[in-house]
Amino acid sequence: MSATSPTLSRSSTRAIGPPQWLRVARIMLHSHVVVALWTIVTVSVFAVAILAIVSRAVEPSMSALQYAPQILMWIAFGVNIVMVTTYLRPMVAAGMTRRSFIRAAVLTSVVVGIVLSLVSTALILAERTVYGRLDWIHGFGDGTDNPVLNDGVAGYAWGAAVLFIVMGLSGFLVGATFQRLGVWATLLLPLTVGLPFAATMIAVPTPRSITIVGESPNAMLFGGAGLILGLLLQAVVIVAVAVATWWTLRDIPLRQPTT
Repeated sequence: MSATSPTLSRSSTRAIGPPQWLRVARIMLHSHVVVALWTIVTVSVFAVAILAIVSRAVEPSMSALQYAPQILMWIAFGVNIVMVTTYLRPMVAAGMTRRSFIRAAVLTSVVVGIVLSLVSTALILAERTVYGRLDWIHGFGDGTDNPVLNDGVAGYAWGAAVLFIVMGLSGFLVGATFQRLGVWATLLLPLTVGLPFAATMIAVPTPRSITIVGESPNAMLFGGAGLILGLLLQAVVIVAVAVATWWTLRDIPLRQPTT
């Protein structure tokens, strides 16, 4: 047996199992699944408890789960930051390439974004069903009686998916900048977090429970052409954040940044 026999070449490793980036993506997705399950259970329990308490005094007219997508989004965003600051260094030291990490990051952001969008929509639909059977108003609680799904189930799910994907990529971007710059990366948060979030708010014609700002800024800016221009802008935002994430991670140093 030669001294080099225990070491597998990259080509032989590829032949034995799935691609490196796919194995890394599985690790990332597993982390998201664990955190998301705990979050969904916790949010659901609190929503039921709140409704049980409020309904004893008044008839509820506000969705208790309308802000669940935001909770899921920011928690997934934080998990992706941890992926970079915790996983990148030991994984690369163990033989993973930065390119594999970037591919896994993009795949994870897309898959998690779509799944969380479907989960959020399912939660809202389940809540709407309960409200309907109890003759409650499933609205925003702003006195207008506009339903949470006023823009339709498909529009709600699509808007949530785009927002989850963009902010998932933004989480990796934030983690990468902190990996590079240490605490000085805090100064870049308006660009790494604020800009992608604001651009998505403009691009996505979703209900206010997603956009936060009430009327769809997409509809206000683009009028009747909002759908087509919005879709184009959504694609531009996703690609821009993905490219920024790739550019920041592609040659990222593994040393601990000094402050």
